[in-house]
Amino acid sequence: MTTKVSYGEAGRLDRVLGWARGVVGKALRVVRGRQTRRVSDDSDSAAELERRRTSLQQVGDTVLYDLMRESCTQLGGTYVHLSRLEERAGGDGTRWDQAAMLLDDDAEAIGARDRDAQVEAILHWDAERQRLAAVHGL
Repeated sequence: MTTKVSYGEAGRLDRVLGWARGVVGKALRVVRGRQTRRVSDDSDSAAELERRRTSLQQVGDTVLYDLMRESCTQLGGTYVHLSRLEERAGGDGTRWDQAAMLLDDDAEAIGARDRDAQVEAILHWDAERQRLAAVHGL
């Protein structure tokens, strides 16, 4: 399937993808042990949050929905990883499994055209993933 993207939308997409690469880069630095404190102190600022919200609101419907599903997938993967870590430590991992199921339910409840809910979900899920990475040293 081929999707045509206008030049204006391509520029907005480049900005969002640049932001996403920055988030992934920060997460990789945490995983590789280069950063031991919070994943990103600046990402918690109101100005940064508003900048991210504005960037997300400017992309097309399909791109925004894909970004939301990707954010959900990444947080779900974090839950699966934490469940496995808990099981290796002798626990049952149930709370993380339940969190993953609730996350899937939340994602399914967001309509494909509900842009505001998609943006808020992305911001919330990314922040939660970063928080869990910082708390659990992922």
